[in-house]
Amino acid sequence: MEILSTVGSKHWGVIDSVSAEPREIESAPQLLTLASGGSAASSASIPRLLQRACAFMDEQHAGTCEIWIVSDRAAHDRASASGVWQVVRDALTSRKD
Repeated sequence: MEILSTVGSKHWGVIDSVSAEPREIESAPQLLTLASGGSAASSASIPRLLQRACAFMDEQHAGTCEIWIVSDRAAHDRASASGVWQVVRDALTSRKD
């Protein structure tokens, strides 16, 4: 949390792997109090979460953004061999500030 507090952002959001729905929060420390931020029994699809983050940034007409990923490092969550990563890269690199 200490690192995030140095970012100095005025807008914060979180997308958890359970709902995959973005939520705006007031500050980084609020992440510690989110009930949905706990562990989940199901696998997380990191590419799907990144696609959702990109869509949310576009919906909000966000400029330059940072995406931080918190993971338990499970290889199946990353889907490293999946072709979806090219779709994610294209979506992120095609964004305009």
